[in-house]
Amino acid sequence: MYDATAAAHRFTIDSSGNVGIGDTSPSYPLEINAATADVRVHSTTTTNRAGFQSSNAGGSTYFYRESSGG
Repeated sequence: MYDATAAAHRFTIDSSGNVGIGDTSPSYPLEINAATADVRVHSTTTTNRAGFQSSNAGGSTYFYRESSGG
């Protein structure tokens, strides 16, 4: 997606399906390139968790926040 006002590419999906945000040639399924590359994951309820899971054949790692009570 090209931002004509700022004359910059903001969002790219390449022929392999890789997605780049601030990157016109992403090397990973999701690549974010910015001076401040923060990512926000937000649950719209107070009873569900929000977070990330990273896994491979060796196991999984989780980073998440439980409901507002925890």
